[in-house]
Amino acid sequence: MYIKVNLQDVEHEYNKVVREDLLYRLSNSAGNLSEVDISFPLQISEGVIPAENTSRVFVLKNYYHAINNILEFRIEQNLALKPCGTPSVNGVIGNIFSLKALLDEDNNTDIFGNKRYPEVYAFTAFDIVLKNTDKISLKPKVIGGEQNDLLFSDLYDDDVLFLVINERLLVNPHDFKIENYLCDLYKYGFYIADQHNLEISYNDVKLREGDELTLIEENYNEAVNNGNFIKVVESSNSIKITLDSYYYTLLYKYILEKNDALNRFIVLYQIIELLKDGVLEIEILSLLENASNYNGHTLRAKTNDFSDAKLINRLFSSDYSKFSANVTKALSESIKKLLDENNEQEENEKNNFTVNLQSWFRNNPFGENEDAVIETITNFEISKRIKDTFPKLLYKFRNVLLHNYSSFPNDKNTVKRIKTIIKLFEYVIIELIISFKKPNEIEIEKIERG
Repeated sequence: MYIKVNLQDVEHEYNKVVREDLLYRLSNSAGNLSEVDISFPLQISEGVIPAENTSRVFVLKNYYHAINNILEFRIEQNLALKPCGTPSVNGVIGNIFSLKALLDEDNNTDIFGNKRYPEVYAFTAFDIVLKNTDKISLKPKVIGGEQNDLLFSDLYDDDVLFLVINERLLVNPHDFKIENYLCDLYKYGFYIADQHNLEISYNDVKLREGDELTLIEENYNEAVNNGNFIKVVESSNSIKITLDSYYYTLLYKYILEKNDALNRFIVLYQIIELLKDGVLEIEILSLLENASNYNGHTLRAKTNDFSDAKLINRLFSSDYSKFSANVTKALSESIKKLLDENNEQEENEKNNFTVNLQSWFRNNPFGENEDAVIETITNFEISKRIKDTFPKLLYKFRNVLLHNYSSFPNDKNTVKRIKTIIKLFEYVIIELIISFKKPNEIEIEKIERG
């Protein structure tokens, strides 16, 4: 659990750590390693150093995080406490800062601003790393070969960030799970680093063509400009992000990887498949619960609402989820424009078929129902045009992408547009994981099952 050194393919550890003021002395009880001194790089008085280290450290990365930024980390107020133990008024439980900022001896005093809490958070993180307890999410690197001049900077990539939280500021510290906040952290550009030398496929999508900043960068800058804090919410309590769940694999692995657009869409779309099944279960249970209110014909008609397309439409309704309107608007417009251009000839053929069908009924009397049939065909064609809602467009895009991808022109512009759509879709999926909820009137647990 301590700093490790690899000597001739044998690992040894500095299993004895002694602190004297701001100096840490690392040694090996068996005498296999020379003593190493590492000093905390900030000046901090002993009086503000906590008697007990109650912090936890999470190692993050964020391409947009400036070295000199220190952000407050806030959660929902009802889950947080003030340092004195009374209910929190703003939900602050920690800080996010750059390792490079801490180790920048020329500027770190100015960056941390001689303020008590950022310095204390930095000190407790430094303490936890050197003692390498289980309170850090990513253990330090194993150093190759004995180094008498071992530096703190040797232990992590130079672009890592530390999120340090004080467990004493949590109402229920044992219930705090960082994975529940990964989706909202993503919206500000933060990813958890669960390995060293981690390369991340950052979402660099821009909301509008010609925008200077990416969507994620806009979110991050807004947080910085509005008081240097991010306030994050937990992902849906209807979704369990456990170690063996697909959600966990997506957030810790798939979403970080650099892969082609089609594969990225597939792994993201699995979230819809998972939650769509949940919607189906809820809708069926609700229908059974209210079956006595319908006649047989109506009940049979309602069972037709369980098609994939209709379930997805329900999933993206306000009954189940909530999204940033500007993102879904941009995504809808991008999909519609791409599909319209790609299917222009096909649509013209369909429209001609409808016109010819209407003409046939006019030229071939169909009795008293002739006008009704023509009106039905016309209304169907109109509804086909006006009902291109966001869920419907997304489902269309999914079908073309998975079943007729070869219909897209293989040119750089089309490929770029598809990648943009999938990056916007990725953001929407993150919001879906955050916001998905079961309608208030439906409590599955209270419905008896035969």
